[in-house]
Amino acid sequence: MAATLREVQSGVLALSGVVDAQNCNQLRTLGRQLLAASAADSCVVDCHQVTHGGSFCLSLLLCWWRDAQALGKTLLIWQLSPELQQMARLYGLDDVLPLEA
Repeated sequence: MAATLREVQSGVLALSGVVDAQNCNQLRTLGRQLLAASAADSCVVDCHQVTHGGSFCLSLLLCWWRDAQALGKTLLIWQLSPELQQMARLYGLDDVLPLEA
């Protein structure tokens, strides 16, 4: 399954599928564009449909978080899988990334 990213409502981006080396750069660019185009000051990335992501997914989320900051917006990350939450803790990103249950 390929990964997709789409804005499902103003300020809410839905990430789904498998995030890997093949699609990470494309998703990075698309996420930056969607964040910049959004009229919302606070945005959310909903990850509940990510089936696999590993470090590629965490890197992608970190890039989008930085993009949002550069645009003067806040970014929350919703419904990250338990495996990715554990990986974020292992890498010390749970104190950086704004993770919400």
